Amino acid sequence: MKLELKYLATYIPYNLKILHSANKVDTMASITNLAIHTTIGHTLNHFAFLEFKLILKPISFLKKDKEVLDNLAKKLSEAKTSIYGFESSKKWILEVIKDEDATALPFFLTELLISQHYDVFGLIEEGLAVDMNCL
Repeated sequence: MKLELKYLATYIPYNLKILHSANKVDTMASITNLAIHTTIGHTLNHFAFLEFKLILKPISFLKKDKEVLDNLAKKLSEAKTSIYGFESSKKWILEVIKDEDATALPFFLTELLISQHYDVFGLIEEGLAVDMNCL
């Protein structure tokens, strides 16, 4: 697996942090002409794609993140298609993500995880991102 634009673009609206090869942290602001721009004015050109990693939370951390888990359960229990109440929604979400695979969740929940910088694509496992909790 390579770090592709489809993964980077997903996190841009949510001020994702990246770790440079020199252990410097910046916030990703935009991608233009195969360059990544960060909020402090540095530009990483396409040659530098291998020189940084995204900083993300692993899906397994969701079990400890009560605020995000409660928000996911609330959104799921409020969905018109949901047959779950709040508590059963939490249990269902934890069951679905037990293998650290967020792709089985409905998109509106996956989108919420992305906004909270969760690794929904398995990038940490592939070495393309670092665990936020290990910095």
